Amino acid sequence: MIRWHYRLQFRCPKDPELHYQKIKCPVYKIFPRSETIIECTVSNPEQKVGLILDQHLSDSLLIANCIVSVKNNNRVNISVVNTSEELITLDSDIKVRIQPLHVNSFQVDPDITSAKSTISRREEVLNLLRTDHLNDEEKNSLTDICSQYFDIFYLPGDKLTTTDLLKHEINTHPAEPINVKSYRFPEIHKKK
Repeated sequence: MIRWHYRLQFRCPKDPELHYQKIKCPVYKIFPRSETIIECTVSNPEQKVGLILDQHLSDSLLIANCIVSVKNNNRVNISVVNTSEELITLDSDIKVRIQPLHVNSFQVDPDITSAKSTISRREEVLNLLRTDHLNDEEKNSLTDICSQYFDIFYLPGDKLTTTDLLKHEINTHPAEPINVKSYRFPEIHKKK
């Protein structure tokens, strides 16, 4: 919700050219636990397109990462998140700095893109299915699913992707036992 406040600017009262100018300064209401798109001023408007990195305006207000383009009025739309349980009122006179957007160029290898069309890949996946042991209903269900998701199946000649983000580990050093029964030491064996 936007509420407008008006400020009056004028020259010295002794000046015969007394003129008033209205400047609209919107005030944004950011509701609790919500995200709102607001318009704010850019400190470096010569950078027409770029990144606005996440910033904390206060303990409960966060500017999210945004890719923005500067409008003619040197303002951009950004996403602001209120993480508190209270309604926060925010003036639009926030100044943000745009970081340059680095674009990496790449070339498409025509041999890879035109090697197999989607129709031939679908046909190849269906031809590799072994459905002799299935009845008609099971066969139709299997071919429908494989036709719909043909792009996730491995075919000979495809490159398998790998990741090293997850590593398996088996702890072999002595660790605390998972379950320990509590045995009562018999009275007869206790020394007096």
